[in-house]
Amino acid sequence: MGNLLRASPAVVDGVVYFGADDNLFYAVRAADGQEIWRFPLGGGGQQSSAAVKDGIVYFGAFDRHVYALEARSGRELWRFATGAGILSSPSVTDNVVFIGSNDGNVYALDRTTGIEKWRFATARGVFSSPAIDDGVVFVGSDDGSIYALEVQSGTQLWQFSTGGRVFASPALADGRFYVGSGDGFFYALEAATGQLLWRTSLDGGILASAALAGDVAIVGTSNGRLFALRQVDGVIMWEHPVADGLPVWSSPTVVGGVVYVGAHDGRLYAFQGKP
Repeated sequence: MGNLLRASPAVVDGVVYFGADDNLFYAVRAADGQEIWRFPLGGGGQQSSAAVKDGIVYFGAFDRHVYALEARSGRELWRFATGAGILSSPSVTDNVVFIGSNDGNVYALDRTTGIEKWRFATARGVFSSPAIDDGVVFVGSDDGSIYALEVQSGTQLWQFSTGGRVFASPALADGRFYVGSGDGFFYALEAATGQLLWRTSLDGGILASAALAGDVAIVGTSNGRLFALRQVDGVIMWEHPVADGLPVWSSPTVVGGVVYVGAHDGRLYAFQGKP
């Protein structure tokens, strides 16, 4: 391959699906890495992580398109053109694919045909990946706002403005919405209304999504810190330096009480309990 891989892979039924900066999207066997198929993209690489549902692979690419491919063969089922490159990863329900574009829009596309159902315009690019809960689409924008949209129509239910770009994707639990902003604050909002419950300064921009584990939210910052905050009130339970001050753009993963996170120094870190 020999090119950068920026998107997180999707692994389904023993197959790994991912794109790379060589303008190709791949399916390989998880067991041995043997290539099953490859699909050519239009240019600019691919940074949108794929979603796989009912034998179909959905993803966006920097060539401005959203794609649906047959998972078994890589055959194109449909593509949809947006107005700019796509870094947002799709969220897929039974009937709809939701995705953001650098053109500033959030799109809802028919999952079977790719026909646009609705779009919602923000003031700047949408890098955040939508989260769907209880009939509502939650998404952040580079315009500094977080939006809640009605899932069927795209009607805005509420908007909450932060002081910086919202690149991260929201994390939802127990009627609360957790997300960081480029303004250096980590926010907890009431999902139903957008009311601010608390915000905590982490002294560094937040570009990665948080992991929710037990009663804490774990998130990294652009100045190389990893934090665990209590979900109920935002109190910092622990923090630890990583990456010699370089950005943490990776979203943490928590498995068996161990926190895994990658950083811009090329290392993967693992912490167990309080570092």
